[in-house]
Amino acid sequence: MNYSFPHWVQVGVLLMISGLVLTAADTGSLPSPPVAKKVPHVTEVNGHKMVDDHYWLRDKPNPEVKAYLEKENIYTDAVMKPTEPLQKKLYDEMLGRIKETDVEVPYKEGDYFYYVRTEAGKQ
Repeated sequence: MNYSFPHWVQVGVLLMISGLVLTAADTGSLPSPPVAKKVPHVTEVNGHKMVDDHYWLRDKPNPEVKAYLEKENIYTDAVMKPTEPLQKKLYDEMLGRIKETDVEVPYKEGDYFYYVRTEAGKQ
C-alpha cells in the first residue's frame, strides 16, 4: 500500500528525528548559534501594543538581514551535518511510499474543469 505524505510532513519528521539525534550528539564541537540583534518595533492592534524585536528581519533587501540569514544557514548546515545519512535514509523511505507522478480525475466547477497533478522530481 502506498501512502502519500505532503512535503511539510516529510520535513517535520526529518526535523523531529534530527532534533532527537542532535540532543544525543556531542554539541561541544558545534559553532555557537548566531544571535539576531533586537530592534523593538511596536504595532498597535485593537488598542493592544505588541513589540516585535525581530521585525527588522522582514526587510529582505537589507544587507544586514542577508548576512544574518547566511550565518543561520552556516550554523544549520554544521548542526545537521551528522544527520545527513539519516536524512537520506528517511527521505528515500518516504519517497518509496508515495506515487510521485499522479493526476486526479478532473471535476467541473462552473464553466471550468479543475484537476490536481504531481510530477516526479517537482514539489
